Amino acid sequence: IAEFCAKVKRALPGIQFWIILAEQNSHRSYAIPDNVDLLVIKFFGYNNPQDLQRKARESLPIWLKKFNGRPIVLEWDFWKKNSTGFVPDCQPGTFTALADIVRSNHFAGLLFVSYGPWTSGKQNLIGIESRPELVSEVKSIAKDWGITKP
Repeated sequence: IAEFCAKVKRALPGIQFWIILAEQNSHRSYAIPDNVDLLVIKFFGYNNPQDLQRKARESLPIWLKKFNGRPIVLEWDFWKKNSTGFVPDCQPGTFTALADIVRSNHFAGLLFVSYGPWTSGKQNLIGIESRPELVSEVKSIAKDWGITKP
């Protein structure tokens, strides 16, 4: 990654190099190169606040040590193999728990994937927009953080 990142930065001066890694990989022994500007930690497989908070307590200290003070963004992903995804079973409060983790760790941001439906091969995933209570939760987080539509 370090060599590729350096090559990209030489070709495109001023660009930031971000990488996305699944939180499940926190235990792996690899280092994250110093020339990586931002880490996105992808949480998928968590559809309730309790499991999400437990996993964050287990894995985030490892990621924080590996990334050594550089910006981190968390991502909640709806993808689930051979199903309609995690949105149909996602409990209210899950997104708020993620926002609380971002806030308490002073992370750079939060991503939700995916707002709308998405098709991958024969798999049709249901987006967040299908669940009004989850949409309200995302909007509430945005409002609390001072984010509004342009």
